Amino acid sequence: INLDQSHYNQLTSNRIGNMFDGVYLENSNFNTIEQNFVEKSRYGYHFMGTADTKLLGNTGSANVTGAMLMETTRATVKENRFVKQRENPNSQGILLFDVTQSQIENNLIEGNRVGLFMEQSSENLFKGNQLEKNFIGMQLKEAAHNEVTANQFISNVIQGQAQASKENLLEGNYWDTMQGIDLDGDQHSDIPYEMNPFFLALTGAVPPYQLFFQAPGFVFLEGLFTSGTGTAIRDPRPLMAPAKTVLVATDGILPAEQTEEQPEERTWVMSISACLLALTSLGIYMGVRQK
Repeated sequence: INLDQSHYNQLTSNRIGNMFDGVYLENSNFNTIEQNFVEKSRYGYHFMGTADTKLLGNTGSANVTGAMLMETTRATVKENRFVKQRENPNSQGILLFDVTQSQIENNLIEGNRVGLFMEQSSENLFKGNQLEKNFIGMQLKEAAHNEVTANQFISNVIQGQAQASKENLLEGNYWDTMQGIDLDGDQHSDIPYEMNPFFLALTGAVPPYQLFFQAPGFVFLEGLFTSGTGTAIRDPRPLMAPAKTVLVATDGILPAEQTEEQPEERTWVMSISACLLALTSLGIYMGVRQK
């Protein structure tokens, strides 16, 4: 489905597979894409130069990227399911590039190579999402003045990475790898949770260093790099326990059980993702206009 300079349309309950782009919008505003299912394509949902677009209750499965938003403003991405975008070294559940004043809320982002990738984007709200069983939960690059709150980061190999990203409000999320202490009983840890940019910065300069991911020497260097530098992004008040379960609307096309992974599947995700990460740089698969 391709819309170019086409406004105020509603695309509902379509099933699309094995395409270049499932749903492609260019210079098209005030459109609603709802309850669709796109699988095994390059981009499930691809927006270029759009405004006031709504992506509601859709599913993207086994694409290169579930949803790609580029040069977009005031988008609403809510209650979608982006699962198993992981076969390509440039796969992401949601990719935001030059996106402003948009809301990404209450989405299930599960089993992807990167759950959320946000680059050169600002003034966006990322709230109430569940990022689960991704290789990298969230990756920020040159992103500023965004709000990341009340999200759940569960069973990701790497919870988050950030590079050249400052002045973002990152607060009140749940990180299952955190070891916190709640002295005043407000359900928030009195110890902050930190996302260290060391690995991303070093491998960006020298990609072959990705082979040393989680090596003891790297862990030691991360500690030295973080100490006293103030460069890591911090969640000063992380949640001690998961917030209320994110409710993602089902579209009636993909049975819920198909999104569940067996325990051993997480090990497979870690292994194949680590190999992909070692073979390629952390650059994104950039969206391009079709014409």
